[in-house]
Amino acid sequence: MKKIIISLSLILCITLQVTGCTKQKTENIIKENKKIETTVKNIEQTIRKTKNQVREIAYKSLNEVHSKTIIDWQLAKVEEHKYTTDHTVVTQNGKKNNLRDKEAYKVDFKNTKEGMLGLLTIYVDKYSYSILGMDLRD
Repeated sequence: MKKIIISLSLILCITLQVTGCTKQKTENIIKENKKIETTVKNIEQTIRKTKNQVREIAYKSLNEVHSKTIIDWQLAKVEEHKYTTDHTVVTQNGKKNNLRDKEAYKVDFKNTKEGMLGLLTIYVDKYSYSILGMDLRD
């Protein structure tokens, strides 16, 4: 009987210790997951803010003729882009600029002349936020 009581006590102690460790590990995992979720939300918010800023910079760079043709500039598509081949754009002062190997944001504006000329695309430097140029349009 004494051996049974000792054995049961031992099993109970081991079970309590294992359960306690598992519970603590679970709580730690939950805390870490919450931290990760918060970090991801912060990153997503920063990306949205950055894209909004880039969109506005690109829109404000347009001359009056182009800006009048834009349809809801706040909905312009913004994506990070890097050409690995030659891609020539026209700068604001009319010079050509090759975007090969340059990291940039590509901003596509829908416009009233899209059917004839296509999207109005502006490239903004990823780090300096300066205007790199505009895609050539037909």
